[in-house]
Amino acid sequence: MSLRSTTGYGAGKPSACTKRYWLRPRTHTIDLDDVRSILASNESSTGASSCCALGKSTVWAMNKFLQEEVAKFREWAPSHEGTYGEWECDYPGWPALTQAAEDMMVEALIGKINDIDADNLLYTIARDNEIEYLRRRLTGYPELLRTLAKRAASYPDAVARWQIPVSVHEAELADAAELIRPFLVDSDEYVRRRSLLVFAFHSPAEAETIAIQNLNAGFEYTRIAALHVLSTVRSPLLVRTLEHSLGDPNEHVRNCARNLLSGIGEA
Repeated sequence: MSLRSTTGYGAGKPSACTKRYWLRPRTHTIDLDDVRSILASNESSTGASSCCALGKSTVWAMNKFLQEEVAKFREWAPSHEGTYGEWECDYPGWPALTQAAEDMMVEALIGKINDIDADNLLYTIARDNEIEYLRRRLTGYPELLRTLAKRAASYPDAVARWQIPVSVHEAELADAAELIRPFLVDSDEYVRRRSLLVFAFHSPAEAETIAIQNLNAGFEYTRIAALHVLSTVRSPLLVRTLEHSLGDPNEHVRNCARNLLSGIGEA
């Protein structure tokens, strides 16, 4: 059984979301290979600052593109937000918004993005939470990911906050534990849970301590995540904890413990 299905993350995505990226406009974009060629050329010949290679007008155009597309989504959102769980998938302007966000990621290779651009990118990543396409794309831009991780810890939208630690983990950043740690004390339970699950791969002993504390949490999915963390870090307390959890008052926790015990028996 997958981690997603056992910890309450949702089993699938609606068709409205899966069709979003089939056709994406290529206007207002800069090819990533072109940017890398320009950067390499600058470093090998002129020694000039790479941020100047494409010109201020081009960078400004990319900034303006994302700002305009985010504004369009914000204008559309009030009459649709909360109508059902995957409401963002109904937005008709996803191709342009996605392209604008990808352009902003490319810009990060040229120079630093400002706070407004970073917030616009975090907002777009948050709205893309059903597909997580942009979150995954972000793993290819480690320096930008570091910048967003430091900013996202205090970003007001929890839907953006939980995605950043997951991307930090998937990008296998050397400083992943340091970047993820602030999210472990987030005000939102889901952010803390998702962060702890990936934190376990980077700081096992610390994650184990938190997981043991969470075994007594009131929310069942917090307890389920704790069991998964103990399994990930191969805690010596795992088998005893799983056996104890077979008597948990919640059916989902009992099923999780049973499945993890079965996996140990098959190993």
